[in-house]
Amino acid sequence: MPSEFILSRLAVAYSPVPGPSNAGFDGIDRIRTWLAQHGVQGGTGGVIGIAHAANGHIYFGFSAALQAECKDLRLTARIRDAHPTIQTYCNSITQTLPGFQQMWNPGCAEKKIFSFVKSAGTTITNLTVGPYPEDRVNSGLSSHVALGSGSEVYIAPCSSCRSAYTTWSM
Repeated sequence: MPSEFILSRLAVAYSPVPGPSNAGFDGIDRIRTWLAQHGVQGGTGGVIGIAHAANGHIYFGFSAALQAECKDLRLTARIRDAHPTIQTYCNSITQTLPGFQQMWNPGCAEKKIFSFVKSAGTTITNLTVGPYPEDRVNSGLSSHVALGSGSEVYIAPCSSCRSAYTTWSM
Protein backbone atom coordinates (compact mmCIF):
# COMPACT_ATOMS: atom_id res chain seq x y z
CA MET A 1 0.00 0.00 0.00
CA PRO A 2 1.27 3.46 -0.78
CA SER A 3 2.03 5.83 2.06
CA GLU A 4 -0.18 8.84 2.73
CA PHE A 5 2.55 11.01 1.18
CA ILE A 6 2.52 8.98 -2.06
CA LEU A 7 -1.30 9.02 -2.11
CA SER A 8 -1.25 12.82 -1.78
CA ARG A 9 1.26 13.09 -4.65
CA LEU A 10 -0.79 10.73 -6.79
CA ALA A 11 -3.92 12.80 -6.10
CA VAL A 12 -2.14 15.80 -7.63
CA ALA A 13 -1.02 13.75 -10.66
CA TYR A 14 -4.57 12.37 -11.18
CA SER A 15 -6.27 15.78 -10.96
CA PRO A 16 -9.01 16.54 -12.01
CA VAL A 17 -9.83 12.81 -11.79
CA PRO A 18 -10.56 11.79 -8.17
CA GLY A 19 -7.32 10.18 -7.01
CA PRO A 20 -6.55 6.64 -5.95
CA SER A 21 -7.52 4.85 -2.77
CA ASN A 22 -6.15 1.96 -0.74
CA ALA A 23 -9.31 0.03 -1.64
CA GLY A 24 -8.47 0.60 -5.30
CA PHE A 25 -4.92 -0.69 -4.82
CA ASP A 26 -6.32 -3.74 -2.97
CA GLY A 27 -8.63 -4.38 -5.92
CA ILE A 28 -5.80 -4.08 -8.42
CA ASP A 29 -3.74 -6.55 -6.38
CA ARG A 30 -6.66 -9.04 -6.43
CA ILE A 31 -7.03 -8.64 -10.18
CA ARG A 32 -3.26 -9.06 -10.72
CA THR A 33 -3.33 -12.28 -8.70
CA TRP A 34 -6.29 -13.62 -10.69
CA LEU A 35 -4.67 -12.73 -14.03
CA ALA A 36 -1.38 -14.40 -13.04
CA GLN A 37 -3.21 -17.53 -11.86
CA HIS A 38 -4.86 -17.76 -15.27
CA GLY A 39 -1.65 -17.44 -17.28
CA VAL A 40 -1.81 -13.80 -18.34
CA GLN A 41 1.77 -12.69 -18.99
CA GLY A 42 1.31 -9.00 -19.82
CA GLY A 43 4.38 -9.25 -22.05
CA THR A 44 4.22 -5.72 -23.44
CA GLY A 45 3.01 -4.23 -20.19
CA GLY A 46 -0.53 -3.28 -19.43
CA VAL A 47 -2.75 -1.18 -17.23
CA ILE A 48 -5.51 -2.16 -14.84
CA GLY A 49 -7.93 0.58 -13.90
CA ILE A 50 -10.46 0.35 -11.09
CA ALA A 51 -13.01 2.98 -10.09
CA HIS A 52 -15.39 3.17 -7.19
CA ALA A 53 -18.56 5.00 -8.16
CA ALA A 54 -21.30 6.86 -6.32
CA ASN A 55 -23.83 4.16 -7.28
CA GLY A 56 -21.90 1.59 -5.21
CA HIS A 57 -20.46 -0.24 -8.19
CA ILE A 58 -16.80 -0.95 -8.80
CA TYR A 59 -15.86 -0.49 -12.44
CA PHE A 60 -12.68 -2.03 -13.79
CA GLY A 61 -10.97 -2.32 -17.15
CA PHE A 62 -7.72 -3.19 -18.87
CA SER A 63 -5.53 -1.56 -21.46
CA ALA A 64 -6.05 -2.81 -25.00
CA ALA A 65 -3.07 -5.22 -25.07
CA LEU A 66 -3.97 -6.74 -21.71
CA GLN A 67 -7.62 -7.13 -22.74
CA ALA A 68 -6.54 -8.77 -26.02
CA GLU A 69 -4.35 -11.25 -24.14
CA CYS A 70 -7.28 -12.18 -21.89
CA LYS A 71 -9.42 -12.71 -24.99
CA ASP A 72 -6.71 -14.89 -26.59
CA LEU A 73 -6.64 -17.02 -23.42
CA ARG A 74 -10.45 -17.28 -23.53
CA LEU A 75 -10.84 -15.60 -20.17
CA THR A 76 -13.31 -12.94 -21.23
CA ALA A 77 -16.41 -14.70 -19.87
CA ARG A 78 -14.72 -15.25 -16.49
CA ILE A 79 -13.05 -11.85 -16.04
CA ARG A 80 -15.70 -10.73 -13.58
CA ASP A 81 -14.35 -13.40 -11.21
CA ALA A 82 -11.15 -11.32 -10.98
CA HIS A 83 -12.88 -8.89 -8.62
CA PRO A 84 -15.91 -10.64 -7.13
CA THR A 85 -17.79 -7.75 -5.54
CA ILE A 86 -20.44 -5.43 -6.94
CA GLN A 87 -18.61 -4.62 -10.13
CA THR A 88 -18.79 -4.02 -13.86
CA TYR A 89 -16.09 -5.10 -16.31
CA CYS A 90 -15.53 -2.26 -18.78
CA ASN A 91 -14.46 -3.75 -22.08
CA SER A 92 -15.45 -1.12 -24.64
CA ILE A 93 -16.20 2.55 -25.06
CA THR A 94 -19.45 4.22 -26.08
CA GLN A 95 -18.64 5.99 -29.32
CA THR A 96 -21.59 8.35 -29.00
CA LEU A 97 -20.21 10.19 -25.99
CA PRO A 98 -19.38 13.84 -26.70
CA GLY A 99 -15.75 14.35 -27.66
CA PHE A 100 -15.15 10.67 -28.47
CA GLN A 101 -13.63 11.40 -31.88
CA GLN A 102 -11.00 13.65 -30.28
CA MET A 103 -9.89 11.09 -27.69
CA TRP A 104 -6.51 9.52 -28.36
CA ASN A 105 -6.37 5.76 -27.62
CA PRO A 106 -10.01 5.01 -26.87
CA GLY A 107 -8.95 1.45 -25.94
CA CYS A 108 -7.28 2.50 -22.71
CA ALA A 109 -8.54 1.23 -19.36
CA GLU A 110 -9.41 4.65 -17.97
CA LYS A 111 -11.50 5.79 -20.95
CA LYS A 112 -13.44 2.52 -20.96
CA ILE A 113 -14.23 3.04 -17.28
CA PHE A 114 -15.25 6.67 -17.89
CA SER A 115 -17.56 5.53 -20.70
CA PHE A 116 -19.30 2.91 -18.54
CA VAL A 117 -19.65 5.26 -15.56
CA LYS A 118 -21.05 8.03 -17.76
CA SER A 119 -23.49 5.62 -19.42
CA ALA A 120 -24.64 4.45 -15.96
CA GLY A 121 -25.46 8.04 -15.01
CA THR A 122 -23.22 8.03 -11.96
CA THR A 123 -19.92 9.60 -10.94
CA ILE A 124 -16.49 8.34 -9.94
CA THR A 125 -15.58 8.72 -6.28
CA ASN A 126 -12.01 7.49 -6.88
CA LEU A 127 -9.97 5.95 -9.67
CA THR A 128 -6.86 3.83 -9.20
CA VAL A 129 -4.60 2.60 -12.00
CA GLY A 130 -1.69 0.20 -11.83
CA PRO A 131 0.65 -1.62 -14.17
CA TYR A 132 0.43 -5.31 -15.02
CA PRO A 133 2.58 -7.09 -14.23
CA GLU A 134 3.24 -5.03 -11.14
CA ASP A 135 6.97 -4.73 -11.74
CA ARG A 136 6.74 -3.83 -15.43
CA VAL A 137 6.54 -0.11 -16.06
CA ASN A 138 7.89 0.10 -19.61
CA SER A 139 7.28 1.67 -23.00
CA GLY A 140 3.79 0.17 -23.05
CA LEU A 141 2.89 2.70 -20.37
CA SER A 142 4.75 5.64 -21.89
CA SER A 143 1.74 7.98 -21.86
CA HIS A 144 1.13 7.51 -18.13
CA VAL A 145 2.63 9.68 -15.42
CA ALA A 146 4.98 7.66 -13.18
CA LEU A 147 5.67 8.47 -9.55
CA GLY A 148 7.81 6.48 -7.21
CA SER A 149 9.79 5.99 -4.09
CA GLY A 150 12.94 3.99 -3.53
CA SER A 151 11.22 0.63 -3.95
CA GLU A 152 7.84 1.32 -5.54
CA VAL A 153 6.54 2.88 -8.73
CA TYR A 154 2.97 4.06 -9.26
CA ILE A 155 1.29 5.36 -12.38
CA ALA A 156 -1.35 8.02 -12.92
CA PRO A 157 -3.64 8.65 -15.90
CA CYS A 158 -2.15 10.43 -18.91
CA SER A 159 -3.17 13.91 -20.01
CA SER A 160 -5.57 12.48 -22.62
CA CYS A 161 -7.45 10.56 -19.91
CA ARG A 162 -7.59 13.57 -17.63
CA SER A 163 -8.95 15.56 -20.56
CA ALA A 164 -11.55 12.88 -21.33
CA TYR A 165 -12.66 12.97 -17.69
CA THR A 166 -13.17 16.74 -17.94
CA THR A 167 -14.87 16.52 -21.34
CA TRP A 168 -17.31 13.90 -20.15
CA SER A 169 -17.98 15.93 -16.96
CA MET A 170 -17.72 13.04 -14.56
